[in-house]
Amino acid sequence: MCHIDAWQDGGSTSVENSGPGCSAHHHDFHSGKLKLVRDQDGLPAVLLPKYSDPEQIPRRNEYWQHQRQTNPKLF
Repeated sequence: MCHIDAWQDGGSTSVENSGPGCSAHHHDFHSGKLKLVRDQDGLPAVLLPKYSDPEQIPRRNEYWQHQRQTNPKLF
């Protein structure tokens, strides 16, 4: 888990101030390559580098949201 508001800048260690990130992305947050923010719904999102996303749109991984099924097969 990563702090949205950095701990060293006074951010609290709490569920509300954290978002998931693997080790590599955690280091990208600390180096400034990626930025962890809250989206319009208050959920953790990522700002990609300006060279990848000049508009700086907060993005979330939507992979699992597209995989939902109303009657999923069990086997």
